[in-house]
Amino acid sequence: MFSEDEKKFYEADRIFELAFEKSVIVNLPAQVYPLVTKWMGRNNLIELGKQSRISFCKWFICTGGYDSVQLFLKSVKHFDNKIAHVLVRNLGLEDDWSSVEEMEEVQNAIKKYEVKVIDFPKFYSRERNAIDAQGITFDLARNSQELGVLGRQRIKSFMLSAYEAFETTGMLP
Repeated sequence: MFSEDEKKFYEADRIFELAFEKSVIVNLPAQVYPLVTKWMGRNNLIELGKQSRISFCKWFICTGGYDSVQLFLKSVKHFDNKIAHVLVRNLGLEDDWSSVEEMEEVQNAIKKYEVKVIDFPKFYSRERNAIDAQGITFDLARNSQELGVLGRQRIKSFMLSAYEAFETTGMLP
């Protein structure tokens, strides 16, 4: 959808058009950041969003690694309070966030740009791999007999923890 190919560039417009009808969530990989930012700028979406009462919120899934933290900082600085940000600390990839918490630049950005911070829970690899292999949704997985009682319970617990974290932001409709 997000491409440097100008012929495909307009396909992303549907995302904004859907926002007139309902809330839209778009899950994008980090490497499309420049393309999304360019699309938003070229179409002046922040201003158009204000005029249309459509707000933006960037949920930044962070691995805790240097590149991920730098991309988060780049995003909050670029959008400069024009787009709300939520920093999602992915506990599945990093369980010790002390080094990030000690980074003065990160803490200053969180305060300056009023970034909400949540912890996304770790998801057990056995259940994750089973869901991937079967190509099923979490909803189907939490009722799947193949995963056993405890597997289903781990999925339910993970989902509950994730939903609770999302709710703490106050950013969901």
